[in-house]
Amino acid sequence: MYAADGNSTQTIIDLYADASLKQKSVTTTTYNQIGSSSTTVVDGNGDGVNDRQIAVVVGVDGYRQEFLTYFDINARGRPKIAS
Repeated sequence: MYAADGNSTQTIIDLYADASLKQKSVTTTTYNQIGSSSTTVVDGNGDGVNDRQIAVVVGVDGYRQEFLTYFDINARGRPKIAS
């Protein structure tokens, strides 16, 4: 879905044959005068809890940085930074 300002949200749902949830991801992308950012949250096993988050920031100069966070059973994040 796109907003009037060009920002977007995309939801991808993967189902089993019995229509129960296998996994789900939601990606939100925003644009502004200093670049763009995209955040994806993933429920990798269909239990309704986000297992990981991927954030990507791209500056107007083209510099890209990724931030990966994996959540444990108590929803505490263990961040990793990649570029």
